[in-house]
Amino acid sequence: MIATSRLAVLALDLQNDIAHPDGKLSASGSAAQAAERGVLARAARVLEGGRAAGLPIGHVRVAFRPDYHDLHSRSPRFDGVRRAGALQIGTWGTEFCDPVAPAEGEVVFTKQSVNPFLTTGLANWLNRRNVEEIVLFGVATNQVVEATARHGDDIGLSVTVLEDCCAAGSAEMHAFAAERMLPIFARVTGSQAFLDGLSGSA
Repeated sequence: MIATSRLAVLALDLQNDIAHPDGKLSASGSAAQAAERGVLARAARVLEGGRAAGLPIGHVRVAFRPDYHDLHSRSPRFDGVRRAGALQIGTWGTEFCDPVAPAEGEVVFTKQSVNPFLTTGLANWLNRRNVEEIVLFGVATNQVVEATARHGDDIGLSVTVLEDCCAAGSAEMHAFAAERMLPIFARVTGSQAFLDGLSGSA
């Protein structure tokens, strides 16, 4: 792992419509899988550890205008979002789940795509801080987590994914992404190993 002075933590799409059981997209299975896997509790501990270590922390969410005119994707994966009236900016569904809410002063990136590098200032934020490694986690493993890992690797960042802080719509989709796809682009590890590494570098 790179020195903490070159490290940033990214929490991805841990928002109510996606990761909360009452969210409008809960039928996708991602919220149930996140609860079963204890994602929010582990992610909260990672954020606490990152703050204690003084790491830059970025929070990513996806949110659209109520008319969805800023949703540019033409793929079927967003059809359910429109039908459910989900992920509308200014609603409860686009707020972060309570255990992983941003602390005061932490940056929030609001995207209109799966990949957070495309419609936000994320890359510039990382560049200004001379970040060389991103540690990321979120929901869903096979969507935003994989997209972020792929893009991060493509632009020369070292990428670490905290597997036990991620979930997908099913255990099978999570396992395929975590075991077959993500290791191509990232180091896949657990949250406790990451926190232990932070303690060891102090």
